[in-house]
Amino acid sequence: MNSKLVGQLLVYFILLIAGSSAVLAANMTVDKLIDSYDYDFDTGVINVTTFSDYMTDQNGNGLNDTLIINLTTNALNSSTYLFIVGLNEKTGLLKNYTNATVNSTSQSALVLFDTRLLNLNQYNYSVEVRGQDYGLVFTKYKVQTNNYLSYEKGVNVTSISDAPVSNSLLRVTLNLSVTENKTTSITVYLKYNNKSISSTKEVTLTTPSQTVDVDFDNETIKSTHYVGNYSIGEVKIGEKLLTVNYNTSSYNYADFAKSSYIKSIASGAFDNNSNNLSEALQFNFTLNITEAGNYSLETALYDSSGEYVTTVAKNSTLSTGTQTVTTEVLGKVIYSTYFNGAFKLSFTKLSVENVTKDILYDAHEVNFTYYTDFERPPLPDLAVSLNASFLGDNLTNITINITNLGEAPAFNIVLDVFDNRTYENSSALAYLAANASAVFNFSASNTTNDSLFVAIVDLDNLVDESNESNNFVDNTPPPLPPVVSLKIASLSQLYSLATHKVFEFVIENNGSSVVNNVTWWLNLGDGTVINSTRNASLVINETIRVHFEYNYSSEGDYTVTANATAIAEGVTATKTLSVSSAGALSVSGLKILYSNLSEKVFEFSITNNDVTNVSVNWTLDFGDGNVVSNVQNTNLNSSKSLLVYVQHNYSAQGDYSVTATAQGGGLTASSSIPVEVEYLGVGNFSVLNSSGSLRTFEAYVKNYMTVDMTNVSWSLNTGNGIVSSSSPITLQPQENAIVFVTYNYTATGTFAANFTAVNSLWNDLEALNVTIT
Repeated sequence: MNSKLVGQLLVYFILLIAGSSAVLAANMTVDKLIDSYDYDFDTGVINVTTFSDYMTDQNGNGLNDTLIINLTTNALNSSTYLFIVGLNEKTGLLKNYTNATVNSTSQSALVLFDTRLLNLNQYNYSVEVRGQDYGLVFTKYKVQTNNYLSYEKGVNVTSISDAPVSNSLLRVTLNLSVTENKTTSITVYLKYNNKSISSTKEVTLTTPSQTVDVDFDNETIKSTHYVGNYSIGEVKIGEKLLTVNYNTSSYNYADFAKSSYIKSIASGAFDNNSNNLSEALQFNFTLNITEAGNYSLETALYDSSGEYVTTVAKNSTLSTGTQTVTTEVLGKVIYSTYFNGAFKLSFTKLSVENVTKDILYDAHEVNFTYYTDFERPPLPDLAVSLNASFLGDNLTNITINITNLGEAPAFNIVLDVFDNRTYENSSALAYLAANASAVFNFSASNTTNDSLFVAIVDLDNLVDESNESNNFVDNTPPPLPPVVSLKIASLSQLYSLATHKVFEFVIENNGSSVVNNVTWWLNLGDGTVINSTRNASLVINETIRVHFEYNYSSEGDYTVTANATAIAEGVTATKTLSVSSAGALSVSGLKILYSNLSEKVFEFSITNNDVTNVSVNWTLDFGDGNVVSNVQNTNLNSSKSLLVYVQHNYSAQGDYSVTATAQGGGLTASSSIPVEVEYLGVGNFSVLNSSGSLRTFEAYVKNYMTVDMTNVSWSLNTGNGIVSSSSPITLQPQENAIVFVTYNYTATGTFAANFTAVNSLWNDLEALNVTIT
């Protein structure tokens, strides 16, 4: 049956089953499901009413040699039809036919099969009846013959052997049982790696048995490039295809090679200029050359989906022996495929003087590669600029310029433009040459003088560019000038033992510009001031960490002050810390040792400053209602310290005060630090631009989690009105969303503005004061 027709019938049948017998279909295999359907066809012109079969001995040798399928019809009027019978042989469909004229007195047609072509004792068969125009008028499937145990089966294979002959050929020897003298062809199929080769020999057979040698020449064996056992599954004798099951001895194709051949192929990308982009994909072909000469090596590169990439050919003068020939596919060609995956050499051919010596199909597969790892070809670079002019009456003219700054033309360019209210528009450009520009003009209604317009070229990233960062522009005012700033990020006491202290403070450049000539001093509160010995320069977000060890001359309470100054830039920062060098028991060094969202690991030290031993217990108050303490007292010797580590998971985002307390010998000591737990955070809430009563705000909304955060929305309370996000967004792990809002105040004064970000679980807020005059 036509495979397409079977597929259509199967789909129709599955739909039919789904409506009436879903339970039955669910318990069937696909083969059983197909077999259960009736594919019979009858136009009503003629019908085969009776199917019968029998065998006869046509040559009179005492064995049946002909299978006869008798088809009885319901024909009344005389007409000629083509009757076709297909036997389902295990090696395929065996067909025969007859043209027969049937009428009311002669309603049968006989279709004959030579039993010497048969292998089975019983067959399923199909019947087709076609008119004189070859139009189908009747079909019947799954008709079964009688079971025939004995009939003339013709030539059969009784045994097989194999052996090499001087490594010049591989010989397969067939021992045959022969039932009649005849001249015929014999074909043997050697299978390997889902491929096969064959050899055919014309022989004259004589009864009752005969031995036949079928030879495979050395070039045929070499062409397999196979090492191992071949399998013989089929032998064809004349028109009869016999199924056998035989494995040969193990052979190495190289042992049979008399002419030059391709031994192996290796591949890899190489980067000559160390820019992390490969100039080419290189192939090294190892060849076994048996005769010196001018050789040609040709190969074709495809991707794994079957798309053609390129053909590479190279001519080389080669001497005898093992030789290596190298070819290359330029990295620009690989990049232009935009393909990530494994490339394949569909074939590789070795020739000398236009005579093919060896050819490999599916010759080699390259390791998985990314096209972005290769050198790029010349690419376009689309840059966009925007000018918006408010004309009054809610009307704004927008002029957008697109320039191709790249080295190649760009095709199918799409421009999108929209504002922060309701306006949106788009336009397209089929072609833009390198170093060329195009201007687009739009007129936007329902706008104001503070409307924010955004233009994006190639939003869907359909144009491959050398620079994708300049495809976006808006009419936001230019950024404020760089801010020069310093910050004492922390000042802490790392170690304490009576009057002996170790301090740490961190100086941070928290501005937007480099700070030069930074000096510092540390006032220890007892009249001692330590100054830095050299100046330093800090880039943006860079820090200096200072440690200082000091032994107070007397016990008491002191205020320690850290200061950082950059005199030339006119910036300074200070931070103070209260310390005590009195008391027999002290708690110091309380800090967060490890932090991951809600999980925190705290560390602190308890020191016995007394001359006698003390039995100590401690507690750590996490500030969220949870307190942990030691399970038993610890005996702490004089001048010894106990280092404590505690892990805690906070259940909610927020700011907490953590306090470590130690008790012993009737004394109590404690230390506290602030702790912030963030899942969803608001940062950098600030005023970007001021113009009269108009303010442009900026804020960051960040997901601190390691999974996506959904349904995130924001709200800006300007103190004069509220502006909210139009729809919630999803933030990927550690992703920042930057929000710009332009607001026109309707009154003067100082307003308390705040920016809030929320989702279904978390929220955060930052506030600032805005003065309108």
